Amino acid sequence: MAKRPRLVYQQKPDTEALVQACPSLHAKYYPTPWAFNTHIQVVLLFLKDTLSSKLAYERSDVLTMSDGGTTSIEWLGLGLDEGVPTVLLLPTIIGCSNSVSSHSRYIHDQLGWRVAVCVRRGHGGLPLTAAQINTLGSTNDLREQLSHIQGLLPESPLYAIGISAGSGLLVRYLGEERDKTPIKAAFAYCPGYDTDIAFARAMPIYSAFMTKRLIRFFVEPNRKSFEDLESYTSCVQSRDLDEFHQNC
Repeated sequence: MAKRPRLVYQQKPDTEALVQACPSLHAKYYPTPWAFNTHIQVVLLFLKDTLSSKLAYERSDVLTMSDGGTTSIEWLGLGLDEGVPTVLLLPTIIGCSNSVSSHSRYIHDQLGWRVAVCVRRGHGGLPLTAAQINTLGSTNDLREQLSHIQGLLPESPLYAIGISAGSGLLVRYLGEERDKTPIKAAFAYCPGYDTDIAFARAMPIYSAFMTKRLIRFFVEPNRKSFEDLESYTSCVQSRDLDEFHQNC
């Protein structure tokens, strides 16, 4: 059944004006007939991301963090004028530059803006060169990535989009930096507001699927770094997201 979006926002004049200026926020949403179910939509999105052609980014800057860890920044539109805005994309829990190809392509093609995908340590095939990892990301790493971007493009206005787990990293960073951040505006897409309880609320079938992927992507390839830790076996044997992150 078609329903209107439910909006939650602060009742302030500027926010009210923004909401009123977006007609789509007041109209009923009619899903595509063959994607009427939320589970079908998730499966179709997964298939789309898996089967669609990967975007060829223009350059990859592999960065060494202050503790010896390795991250990277994948660029699209790096050759644009320096004054053109740059959007930082922070991927999902197992995401990398490939998983945000459609977002990167859309921002670049539709807005004509530059895209910088901030890939976290252990993601996207990056080696784990320091014995520290967080699947949701590190605000210190993000600061160092931002510093690198500003060093290359000091005149480019900066914006940021965090997707799912990437939104948790983005919101935490903004909460720590407050007015000191160089980011002019940010968007948290599909956020989990409280990660202490969010993973326990995930639907069992999705939780089990994501846990298997996390183990395959992060734990098993870095066995030599982790196998001496007491929680290694428990982490490998985790059956759901909450159990995995308690051990991780």
